[in-house]
Amino acid sequence: MDRSLLTQRAMRAAATVRIQSGSSQASPICIYGVCESLGIIVRFCDVDMEGMYQSGTQPRIHLSALLQASIFDPAQDHVPDARLQFPCLQHVSFVPTRDGLVLNAFYATQYIFEKAYGNYLGLVRLGRFMAHELDVEFTRLNVTVGVAKLGQIMKNDPVIQHLLDLCRKEIVDPSGATSSSRAGR
Repeated sequence: MDRSLLTQRAMRAAATVRIQSGSSQASPICIYGVCESLGIIVRFCDVDMEGMYQSGTQPRIHLSALLQASIFDPAQDHVPDARLQFPCLQHVSFVPTRDGLVLNAFYATQYIFEKAYGNYLGLVRLGRFMAHELDVEFTRLNVTVGVAKLGQIMKNDPVIQHLLDLCRKEIVDPSGATSSSRAGR
């Protein structure tokens, strides 16, 4: 397979679709809006696959994304600011398992010191709400962070030093003892 040729074909096809849908070649697009403008039906199905395109007189795209939400809206969130204020969270998915509901969250950028705790607390509340609505237990939150940033706090800030001291006291060695329990021996 010639990847270069495949990439060129994909780029030409994407440009053609943008022209056909009346979309700009340089601006972000909403793929669902493009499908609607081209008369392609997008169906969300409870199937164990990522997706499938069905050609014919009435083309369809079948997706197994019933319990997923994209947070980023290019029309509102592409701004020229040096530091984006919102949203850091890009995508969430809810996965029912035998044990209960799992919430997966993806952050493109996460300001760890300034935002993470509040963000994670909100996600746990969202997970509990969704689990309640689905009548299952909320079992786990998985968070993936693309770029973790400390934020506006400096490494030599006294608050950071205090947190580091607390963490060092509780670090677990391979025997399972914490440094504070080892100190008492």
